[in-house]
Amino acid sequence: MKEAIVNTDISVTVKDSPIPTPGPGELLIKVIVSGTNPKDWKLPHWMNTPSNSGDDVAGTIEAVGSEVYEFAKGDRVAGFHVMRTEHGSFAEYAIVPAFSAFHIPKSVSYEEAATVPLAAYTAATALFHSLELPSPWDRTRAKKTPVIIYGPCFRVFDTVSENGSFEMLGKAIAGPPEEGTGFKPRVTTVLPGRDFSAIDKSVEVITTSVGHVHEEEGEGRLFGLIWARVFAEGLRTGWMKAHPFEVIEGLQGVERALKGLQNGTVRAKKMVIRVAEGN
Repeated sequence: MKEAIVNTDISVTVKDSPIPTPGPGELLIKVIVSGTNPKDWKLPHWMNTPSNSGDDVAGTIEAVGSEVYEFAKGDRVAGFHVMRTEHGSFAEYAIVPAFSAFHIPKSVSYEEAATVPLAAYTAATALFHSLELPSPWDRTRAKKTPVIIYGPCFRVFDTVSENGSFEMLGKAIAGPPEEGTGFKPRVTTVLPGRDFSAIDKSVEVITTSVGHVHEEEGEGRLFGLIWARVFAEGLRTGWMKAHPFEVIEGLQGVERALKGLQNGTVRAKKMVIRVAEGN
């Protein structure tokens, strides 16, 4: 198969690689469309390690591993590949855990589906794991909770640090609990390793890691399983919408997409890579 490797300078090399074999609980997906995300250039660049860093997959199942019970060859699926592992989505075939995959509704295209997995999982993780808000179906804990979502234009809930926005957000939610919401204010961000000292000490800062959904220990795997099914239902019924996107043809287009993300020319839309044709 053809596979695109993102080099440390964000150039991309398309090479021949063997088609992987799915292990227990895994799906081998023939990639029709791959999504792209800022981390796809950041990880090879920052870690100085070339890799197939794509994680958003949409395509058809080519084979299933043992212990897979709700998917079959030929199913239209989308899924979230395990970050920083081989067999990512910048290839003709990719490996995805069955629990972080979902069936694509008939009304949804591969291009639309490819915009969903990582972004939707990040939003769910931020709200319902990091901030511990009640799940939509948890009526016993349901209550009105004030939430500020700042800067969701492209990177999901990415509260940018430029121009003092962390300080601005911190001031907006700071203050003793008895003066406002009745609980200690909290902010979550997907930006690790940043300086949050500008935020008032009364505010708890939590870093959200979307990799939580692939953790074997704790509730991560179950969280991923449940929310993948919620995404499918949301797309089917229409309350979840795909992100605006632009299609780039072929694996050789991965470099253009990632360099656009790196230099900031790609904004308010997802760049998706059409790897193959599919219905």
